Amino acid sequence: MRTRWWMAALLIALWVGACAPPSLPTPTPSPAPSPTPVPARSALRLGGEALVEQARESLAERLGLSPDQIEFVSVTSDEMALEDLNCPTAEGPKKTSPPALVIGQEIIFRAGGQEYVLHSDGRRLILCRAGEEIVGEQIWPEPEGEPTDSRSAGAEIAVVAQAVADLAERLRVTKDTIQVRSVEAVEWPDTSLGCPEPGKMYAQVITPGYRILLEAQGKAYEYHASQNRVVYCTR
Repeated sequence: MRTRWWMAALLIALWVGACAPPSLPTPTPSPAPSPTPVPARSALRLGGEALVEQARESLAERLGLSPDQIEFVSVTSDEMALEDLNCPTAEGPKKTSPPALVIGQEIIFRAGGQEYVLHSDGRRLILCRAGEEIVGEQIWPEPEGEPTDSRSAGAEIAVVAQAVADLAERLRVTKDTIQVRSVEAVEWPDTSLGCPEPGKMYAQVITPGYRILLEAQGKAYEYHASQNRVVYCTR
């Protein structure tokens, strides 16, 4: 009797299992698209030996010499005004008070018995001085050259200046106490610029722009930008 009862219970359990709908795998959410770094001409950043060699070649081209006729003297790093990299023009120094700052390099060469002083932020080279003559001329990349995409050096400088001004207002400090640590060209996947606000809709279009890292009072602050808009990104 017990055997029959046990067999009947087993048959019922098998029948119920066969009739139950198959379980579906739980879908794995796709990760949000991340911005793609773009090697734009205005965003190319040089440093170390690459920066010195680019400076040597650019100076040689401007002077009509070969690079081996340009003697390297020294390179040093210091804080420089973002706008002109501490290179006054022949009309005199530009009046920007207070300026946004960036860590730049002063490179000195010698050619034909004369010293040439260049300043760089890794993205551009400015010939500040030739002997005693004030030059203040950007020699790389050539200003008249076309950029590889819609970004421009002018747009980059403008949005970095906006970010510096915004952070200075947030922290209630002067702009000259804020340092620009890095500026990276990216393509944001939508108009949120990688910093969406909860409940807000954004156009799903690729938006060229920048990721800007600032430093103030020993802390890092991140800003995201398009060509004309800057967003403080807290994440």
